Amino acid sequence: MLPTAESTALKTHSPIPEERYVQAEARTTEAFEAIKSQNPWIESVPFKAQAIAQENASQRSKFRKFVLLAERINEAVAPHAQCAAGCSACCRISVSLTTMEAQTIGQAIGMAPARPAKVFLATELDDWETEKMRFFGTPCPFLEGNRCSIYANRPVACKTHANLGDAFFCSTEVPPEESAVSNLDLRGFYLMMTGVLLDSPVADIRDFFPCGLQNSRKEV
Repeated sequence: MLPTAESTALKTHSPIPEERYVQAEARTTEAFEAIKSQNPWIESVPFKAQAIAQENASQRSKFRKFVLLAERINEAVAPHAQCAAGCSACCRISVSLTTMEAQTIGQAIGMAPARPAKVFLATELDDWETEKMRFFGTPCPFLEGNRCSIYANRPVACKTHANLGDAFFCSTEVPPEESAVSNLDLRGFYLMMTGVLLDSPVADIRDFFPCGLQNSRKEV
């Protein structure tokens, strides 16, 4: 499992100094080696995810296990990430949720998710990649005072998101094409989870919970 980071070779024409990319890449490598050293199991994440996907269990039961695995990944990565309390840059990018995950979060916080005007199926994820850019720079509705108001129940995408290189690149003031946010390569994890949730449509957290915790006492 290698960390994912933009190649510095692709950034030679960026207005951001190339040295910054080189330093971010070096920090990423250092962090990744530390994560592996302290958590040898981390390289088996794709196999653990595959085992969950192949279980003879309900879709919801499998999803709960993916959530637990995501939390374990977060615990391993967090001490080596550039992320810090009060830094909310990643709360200003799209957060993809399946309908099942939105319902799970809704049950946990006591608020039924809204029905999005438009959702995307697993077979339409290329279209979703384009669509979700409209949320770039828009605060998450659960962001309160630069802190997540549902942190314990935040989405899997949030639990597994980290920056191992340079927090500078987290800012939405850095154009996406110039950014170099590095993280573990979790494609195997997401491939297995997506397969399990194949029939659960996708939208952004802002589509499911446009008002954040307002009206959170409403029964689910």
